[in-house]
Amino acid sequence: MAAARAGGRARSILLAGDPVLARACRPLVRSELPSARLLADELLRAMRRDDGRGLAAPQLGEAVRLLVVQDGRNFLDAPGPAALVNPRVVDASSEHVWEWESCLSVPGYAALVLRPRTVDVEFETLPFDGSASSKLRRTLTGESARVFQHEADHLDGILFTDIAARGSLIHESAAASPATRRRVLQRVLAAAEDYEEYDGDKEPG
Repeated sequence: MAAARAGGRARSILLAGDPVLARACRPLVRSELPSARLLADELLRAMRRDDGRGLAAPQLGEAVRLLVVQDGRNFLDAPGPAALVNPRVVDASSEHVWEWESCLSVPGYAALVLRPRTVDVEFETLPFDGSASSKLRRTLTGESARVFQHEADHLDGILFTDIAARGSLIHESAAASPATRRRVLQRVLAAAEDYEEYDGDKEPG
């Protein structure tokens, strides 16, 4: 893992097409946690700078299994952001839902993605206050489950556009229109045999 930039020029978020975003990331080992804290801080700054809900290490060019989320309440039982090391989904519900997703690496676009409504996940915490890390298992549902899956996909080289419903990718200017979203949704549902439920117009990022 390259040294995170504690100062100087901030790294830009990589855009779709960069080979790092298509690469499966390697796990972090315990001896790397001190430098991973610096990278987590950098991820947090970049996520907030670009108004995201989550960001994964490969989006800043680091092919390691680390991500941050803006709302950590369902991950740490405490308010504020969370940094998660070696996160993984260990089980998922059979119930799936469609939602609109967008991504800081695909700016300006949104698409419909079908995901499990509920997931059981494991990860190691990396507290931003410098306190000791710990391994946790959580059951996530709704928005937190979707944000986790979206960011964890980055660690396996998957963008939301790789798994979005065919024909659902639209520009953000069109996505702002409820009528357009409904029209695209109806077209997707008409073609999707595995449809179970649509969960609203939320865009977890």
